[in-house]
Amino acid sequence: MTDSQTCWLTFTNMGLGLLALVCFLVVGRTLILEIKGRMEARRLGSLDADDHAFLHAEVGVTMMDGGENPESEKEK
Repeated sequence: MTDSQTCWLTFTNMGLGLLALVCFLVVGRTLILEIKGRMEARRLGSLDADDHAFLHAEVGVTMMDGGENPESEKEK
């Protein structure tokens, strides 16, 4: 590593390798969290059938419109 160009090329490659590793870790973590979330939704049951309800970790199942189910109003 006496050549200046070789030294900078090596440092650049190490930096890019580290950046690629961080990107892979972020994408991997996101995939794992997404898969866990989908498994949790399946375990809880019919959350997919009600498209305006979603699971919030702190409060449980919440609804965006305050809890009124438009399909139940149609049945009345």
